[in-house]
Amino acid sequence: MCQSSEALRAALESCLSPEARDWLAQAGSPFEDGLDLDLCYACFADTSARLGVSKLREAYGPAKAGRLEPLPPGVDEWALDECGRVVLLAQASARFGADKFTELVEGCYFQGETRERQGVVRSLGFLPRTDRLLQIGLDACRTHIQPLFEAIACENRFPVEAFPEASFNHLVLKALCTEVRLSRIVGLGSRLTSKLQRMVGDYVDERRAAGRTVPSDVAVILTEKDASR
Repeated sequence: MCQSSEALRAALESCLSPEARDWLAQAGSPFEDGLDLDLCYACFADTSARLGVSKLREAYGPAKAGRLEPLPPGVDEWALDECGRVVLLAQASARFGADKFTELVEGCYFQGETRERQGVVRSLGFLPRTDRLLQIGLDACRTHIQPLFEAIACENRFPVEAFPEASFNHLVLKALCTEVRLSRIVGLGSRLTSKLQRMVGDYVDERRAAGRTVPSDVAVILTEKDASR
């Protein structure tokens, strides 16, 4: 079930400048009428320059931090441009037909630069669940571009809710291999299986046999005894 973007929109708008809020409202027009995909792509690309790349939590500041509570876990760590792109795509999902919407999302992802692609994968949990959009999430998990991988793997509920078992297990192992903290994988505990534990145990054994350090947070998956073996 996709999440509502309304709380995210409210949180984002409350910490934008008047100029940035006006731009976001204007940029949303082509994402509602669906008449010009090229204009959608242009607005999507312009989002970083218009909204900035500060984290939502930082833009809020301590005085407003309590207002972030309604948001899904980890979303306060997203950048403002990522949040803006999520809002735009969620807006389009409510107005476009299924085929045209899929064309829009795939265009934003496959034609976009890295930050645009990050915005797409951040949005997946807020969009209708389809196999073609799942493929975008799986593609981001296979990437060698670390910020893009972290956008799908970290502070993002989509993998735990939508990834098949083999793909989710691959994400966890890749996180370990790329030194991403497992605590950043939302909902990891709900997807723990004996197979994943064996895979992580084998990874630990290989690291130790090679004389390499083992990430301390493997204990999230393994027992303390197994993690120190």
